[in-house]
Amino acid sequence: MDFLEWAKSPWGQNVPTHIAWFLIWVAIIAGFLFFIVHTTYLRYFAKVREFAGSGSPLIAARIPEHVPRHSLTARLFHWVMAASMFTLLFTAFLPKVGFRFDWVTYHWIAGTVLTLSILFHIIHASFFLDFWAIWPDRIDVRDAGRRILRFMGKSAPPPDKFAIDIMLAAMAGAMRSLLEAGPTSATVRKSREQLVLLCQSYMAAATAKRG
Repeated sequence: MDFLEWAKSPWGQNVPTHIAWFLIWVAIIAGFLFFIVHTTYLRYFAKVREFAGSGSPLIAARIPEHVPRHSLTARLFHWVMAASMFTLLFTAFLPKVGFRFDWVTYHWIAGTVLTLSILFHIIHASFFLDFWAIWPDRIDVRDAGRRILRFMGKSAPPPDKFAIDIMLAAMAGAMRSLLEAGPTSATVRKSREQLVLLCQSYMAAATAKRG
């Protein structure tokens, strides 16, 4: 049982192309089992939700009636990224289940948009927002320990900041996308050059044969 699909490159090399298709069913079954276990835990084992107590009236008075959670720039970035990811998913899997269309064009355009959106987000977060806020610190590590204790049903103070696992997952996803973008673009460019050479060789041979 091979967990990877392999193919021949234009240079005759045996290279991995993607994970095996049967792993899709493994992921679906695992997700369904997680749903059942999580629902059972919430129904029969989880404790009653705890909420923070009432704060100082002075602090509450300074909070506006409408608190914006995300800026327009952040919302647009996430919508563009979501649209490009869904396009990548659909153009990758629909041809495998029998839908025939010009998926390559849409696929590489969506990949380019996703790469540019990630680069924009890195620049925006680094130079226009609080750069150090995106890096985990000792408070994040402490909060991670608190979340684990509370998940296990033990007494612990509520976390103070954003979940560290979500921060690390976002950083890992950005790095993975950027690392894949360069080699993929180089491979496409080199494959195109190889195809041009093959066509030129074929045309030269056909011309010589006619002569």
